[in-house]
Amino acid sequence: MAQQPGKNGSDPASRTTLHIDKIVRALPARRGLTASLKQYQGHWFHDHVVPGIISVQEKFRAKSDQIVLASFPKSGTTWLKALLFCLVNRSRYDFGHGGRSSPDNPLISSNPHACVPFLEIHALAHLDDPNPDSPILSSHLPHSLLPRSVVESGCKIVYVMREPKDVLVSLWMFAEKAWKGTSTSGLDAAVDMFCDGFVHGGPYWDHVVGYMNASLKSPDTILTMTYEDLMERPVHNVKRLADFIGQPFSTAEEDQGVVEGIVSFCSFDKLSNLEVNKTQLTSVEGISFAIPNDTFFRKARIGDWETHLNDEKRERLDDITRRKFKHIDGLSHYSGSTSD
Repeated sequence: MAQQPGKNGSDPASRTTLHIDKIVRALPARRGLTASLKQYQGHWFHDHVVPGIISVQEKFRAKSDQIVLASFPKSGTTWLKALLFCLVNRSRYDFGHGGRSSPDNPLISSNPHACVPFLEIHALAHLDDPNPDSPILSSHLPHSLLPRSVVESGCKIVYVMREPKDVLVSLWMFAEKAWKGTSTSGLDAAVDMFCDGFVHGGPYWDHVVGYMNASLKSPDTILTMTYEDLMERPVHNVKRLADFIGQPFSTAEEDQGVVEGIVSFCSFDKLSNLEVNKTQLTSVEGISFAIPNDTFFRKARIGDWETHLNDEKRERLDDITRRKFKHIDGLSHYSGSTSD
């Protein structure tokens, strides 16, 4: 049965759009690395994403068995999406263990971002019902902006963080490549914007502290991981992920090499060399542009910032990190001058 229009002649979806547009128009705005930013509830976001954020906050209904991967942009999101997808679907597909690999595995024909939808991006095309039918979701939202249902449902949240200097360099390089040089100025401008919080999801340090503090209060529902530890101990951390989401590996799976198979399949070399990630684009419903998949795979290195940041820039970032993270256990290594 078709929906009846409201008294003002518009259907419910149209009223949702008008309601959100009114909120967005009133928000502070400024230029970012690649697009205009809007300040919403204390953080800056690409202006075209803000309607999705508002829709999600008002209308998303989390399920207790869903998994939400949260991250600041360029902190390892693509990699974690692939790992979580493999963990949840390992009974459906082979991921290379024992020399086998399922030809119908979606990660072979689709970018990880297509397999695990961004909650606020999906909402852009579904403002009145932003509820994707997926067991795993992703978000760049700070913890304070998550929909209330995510927190109240008890669903599992996995948060991955990364050395801020590497995040900055990766953001800048992504902007230069994805938007083909249309980003604002160069690295100096990128450093200024990052330090001042004028990047999508920023300020970076507030984003990390919010999830770290929340995980201390709710360790059963929020797991924090670092990109660096994942790189150094991938098998250990994949087991940790599986335990946390309530799908631990059986002894038989470990004996069959399932853990190592997933780690190998999701490696940078494997994923970046798949044809889908070398030559195709990711188009998102509700957004007018597409991003080349190869921009999501750059170097996957710890400490690449050393190639790009001089001592002055490094110390500026480290000083902010020391101040912002001084009360957060386990993050002191992010304020040093080396990548060790």
